[in-house]
Amino acid sequence: MVSTRKKLFTKFQYFQFILPGFIVIGLLISYPLVSNVSMSVSDDGVFSIDNFIRIIENPSFIITLRNTLLWMFSTVVLATTLGFCSAILIEQNFVKHKVFWRSLILLAWITPGIVKAHTWKWLFSYDFGMLNYMLVSIGLIKEPVYWLTSANTAFLAVVIIQVWSEFPYVMLMISAGIQSINTEYYDCARLDGASYFRYIWSIVIPIIRDVVFISILLLTIWSINTFSVIWIVTQGGPYGSTNILSIDIYRKFLMFDLGGASATALLQLSISLIITIIYIRQSRKVETNA
Repeated sequence: MVSTRKKLFTKFQYFQFILPGFIVIGLLISYPLVSNVSMSVSDDGVFSIDNFIRIIENPSFIITLRNTLLWMFSTVVLATTLGFCSAILIEQNFVKHKVFWRSLILLAWITPGIVKAHTWKWLFSYDFGMLNYMLVSIGLIKEPVYWLTSANTAFLAVVIIQVWSEFPYVMLMISAGIQSINTEYYDCARLDGASYFRYIWSIVIPIIRDVVFISILLLTIWSINTFSVIWIVTQGGPYGSTNILSIDIYRKFLMFDLGGASATALLQLSISLIITIIYIRQSRKVETNA
């Protein structure tokens, strides 16, 4: 009994050192969340869900929600695929100076978002953009394309920017996972006559699936919270073709529609939580089946 009390007292002493940090973090998270919920469900101090009804009944909300879901799906799938292929390629034996190539690719991820957005905005420029100049020079297009001012191409343009920004993170995570795999697995696969693609599918992917799950989860959360890239490049236009929930929240805030902005932010948070719960449950099922 005395030993148990002594252990509890020792643990409490350790907890005292981190308690101030927990309190600060708790206030930084809880206060904005409580304030947001309060503004979203109150109308002149009276409980009301009119803010949610108003934003859902707005015809533009369906378009914004569709853009958000399409944005998440396209950026996550493309960034994961490109990052996985890049990691596989860099980890090949014939590739020299692997550290250099990883560092070079990671520049796209560590560069500040504002710098990336302005740089790509210049590249996609109709009059002075290097992209149009290169495509016209090699004959792929006959005249410059209105990448950022056309509803048909603006969404594709911001997706390219986001994928270029995020795939290096996936490459780094999967590359680290591949390096942790014992080389004897590959030797055994070769002795059994398995092709390299079969080795990747049957050995590499099952071993690094936890890394892939974490990467996909983080990419999804980052995608739904994306703001600076889209706002700087297109501001949600043209004609709402690149407008997602985070941009819509900021627009409502600029119009002093605090109730609508709070309600939209709460819906965005709900989507993030649903996606997180789905991935966690799915990962647990995979671990159980394994």
